[in-house]
Amino acid sequence: MAAQSKWESFPEYVDRMNTSAPLEALRRGLGAIGESIDAKRQAIAYAVFDALSNLTDDLLEKIAGREPDPMIEVSEIITAKVEKLLPKLQKERYISMMDMVTIGLTEDHQIKAELEKHGIDVNKAEDLEYALKVFKDARKFYEEHVVERRSEDLPAPLRKMRDVSDIYRIFKTASGNLQDRLTKPNIKQACAILRIAAVIDYTNKDPQLAILDEAHEALRELIDKYFVEKRNSKKEKTVKFKSRRSGDISPRIHRIFDRTKKLPSIIAKLLRKPEANARTIMDGLGVTILTGSKRDSLLMVYKLFFDPDTSIFPSMNVRVGEGKNLLVTRDALEEALSSQESAEYLVDQISTDLEIEEEEEAFINDNPGSSEAYKDLIHIVVEMPLTLANGERRMVPVEFQIKDVVSSANIDANAPHTVYKKHQKKTLRQRILSNNLFSSYRVQRRSKK
Repeated sequence: MAAQSKWESFPEYVDRMNTSAPLEALRRGLGAIGESIDAKRQAIAYAVFDALSNLTDDLLEKIAGREPDPMIEVSEIITAKVEKLLPKLQKERYISMMDMVTIGLTEDHQIKAELEKHGIDVNKAEDLEYALKVFKDARKFYEEHVVERRSEDLPAPLRKMRDVSDIYRIFKTASGNLQDRLTKPNIKQACAILRIAAVIDYTNKDPQLAILDEAHEALRELIDKYFVEKRNSKKEKTVKFKSRRSGDISPRIHRIFDRTKKLPSIIAKLLRKPEANARTIMDGLGVTILTGSKRDSLLMVYKLFFDPDTSIFPSMNVRVGEGKNLLVTRDALEEALSSQESAEYLVDQISTDLEIEEEEEAFINDNPGSSEAYKDLIHIVVEMPLTLANGERRMVPVEFQIKDVVSSANIDANAPHTVYKKHQKKTLRQRILSNNLFSSYRVQRRSKK
């Protein structure tokens, strides 16, 4: 990009960015972001060269008069020096075309054409009604899940959602075309509304998300069929797994509960993770089973998925690649069930291979106690066969979390859900309130001072 004048005004900046938006969209669509790979390799090469140039004295001091292989120590020193440089290299961010909907659309006919690309013809009454509802839902989501301070409240012109001109106003504000006494800070609000509206429109049209409620009913029927609540001799509530095998002993189960991911949670996840889509949301349906011990947890996994006499789901439907539970096989489980020690070891191995989301990883890194807390959680995603009311047959992913009472208490103490939810909201706000004309212009001005 050509060098810009030091004191480029905001209107000039807006005009330049809107004019270049189609080419920027093309660049992103082709997979380009930030510096080229060659430029990054060159930057790394220069950084390593500088580091090596300063190592001569260190190396001579370390290897002088030493018997051990000096190259081992040389390697260790170089590694330590280079590792200090790596955090300075910028981590690539996933390219999201969702950002591009917030810029470059300044005229009514451009906005109308953009909506038509999404299957919405505002000249048709039913389409306009749908579009207005999407934007009203986006406004509600913004107010309930994003706003934290009064200064972030939507001004009246952006709250209005009565006709097509109100939709156009959102687009124009996001592109820096400020009218109706709107100001530059309102740009990020309009961008947020557009990003939320784009995701809501997507969730409305995705067939996988449309069947979640029906799939949850089928899952609930399975749980009711194979798990029954009862009271033990101490009058405490427990759960028994109803095996098809006569005389079979159930694992000790304290509690089982199922859930379906609510639409606001799905929208928030898609907003936080621009690369996500309905097919990558593995926790739309979930089951949590609280057992008496790690051995009971393993026995529960065995009976649910691997024992030919008791399994509810075929083992071939377990998504090994998603949950990373590479050691969950019938032979491994039977060996582990021979002793508590073996059970402890296998649970540790399974949990070590658990794949977590980037935002969960960041949360765990910020809360060291939580990494140990999640260590004993068994996580499995399985495809549940489902026949819809219309006769259509589908496979729906269901996430199982199986943990013993001690591990559950450890998770509650070291990784409280309320803290994690706050972290999620912080990630959400950063995702949709940044990367807009107003914020990028401020960054540019600061960099040139």
